[in-house]
Amino acid sequence: MSYCHPLVVMSVVGLLAGLFEIWLLQTTGGNEQTGFYGLAYSLAAMCFLFTGAMTPLITREFSKSYEQKDLESMQKLFSRYIPMLYSIAAYFAVFISFQSENILAIFTDEQFKNAYWVLVVMAFYPIHQTYGQLSGSIFYATGQTKLYRNISLFLAFVGVLLACLFLYFLELGAIGLAWKMVAVQFVGVNIQLYFNAKLLKLDMKKFLWHQIYSVLFFVTMAFISTMLTPSGVPLVEFFISGFIYTVLVIISTYALPQVFATSRDEMRKNLFKARQYVAKK
Repeated sequence: MSYCHPLVVMSVVGLLAGLFEIWLLQTTGGNEQTGFYGLAYSLAAMCFLFTGAMTPLITREFSKSYEQKDLESMQKLFSRYIPMLYSIAAYFAVFISFQSENILAIFTDEQFKNAYWVLVVMAFYPIHQTYGQLSGSIFYATGQTKLYRNISLFLAFVGVLLACLFLYFLELGAIGLAWKMVAVQFVGVNIQLYFNAKLLKLDMKKFLWHQIYSVLFFVTMAFISTMLTPSGVPLVEFFISGFIYTVLVIISTYALPQVFATSRDEMRKNLFKARQYVAKK
C-alpha cells in the first residue's frame, strides 16, 4: 500500500493537470491550436517508440541489482544506458525538428502548415521524456515512490502555472503549450537526476554536460545535412536528408564516441562481431 498509494495520487494529479492544460488551450486557442498541438505531440512521440520499449527491461535490471545491494552494477547500468538511450532519442528528435516542414507536407495537408513551429519545439520533448522514463525507473526499483510523487506534484504545479502564463496571459497557443512541456520536462528530469546521482554516488555534472553536448552534436549534423540536401519533393528531400544525416552521425560518432556512451575500442569490437556474423551467413 505504501508503495502504490503515492503512484495513484501522482497519476490522478497528473491526469487532472493534463486535462486542465488541454482545456485551457482549447478555451484560449480554439480547435485549430488544439489540433496543431495534438498533431505535433503525436508526430514527436514516434521518437519514443524504441526507448520506451527499453524502459521495463532497464527497470528490471535496476530492481535486480538493488535487491542484491549491488550498487556498482546500478552505477554501470545508469552511466551506460541512460546517456545512450537519451542520445538515440535525440538522434530522431532533432532530425524531426529540422524536417518539420517536410513531415507536415508528407503526413498532412495545407490546413496544418501553421503547425510548423509547434512541431519544431515539440520534437525536443521526447528527448527528455526518454531520460525521465529511464531515470524514473530508479525510483520504482528502489521503492522511492513517495519521493517520485513529490517531484511529480511539484512539476504538475509548475506546469499549470506555466500553462496559465503561456496560454492565458501571453496567448501563445499551441506553441506556448509545447514550450511548457519541454521546459517542465527538462526541469523534472534534472531534479530526478539530482536524487539518482546522490543515491548512486555519481557525478551529476557529467550527465548534465552530456545532455547539452549530445543535442548540440545532433543539431550540427542535422543542420549540415539540411544544407547539403537539394530542395524538391518533400518525401524525397526527407529521405535524402535522413541518409546524409545518418552517415554524418555514424562518421562523427567515431570521433566523439562519448555521445553514445561508448568508446572507439568497443565500436571496433562490435564492428568485428558484425562482420563475423555476416561472413557466417
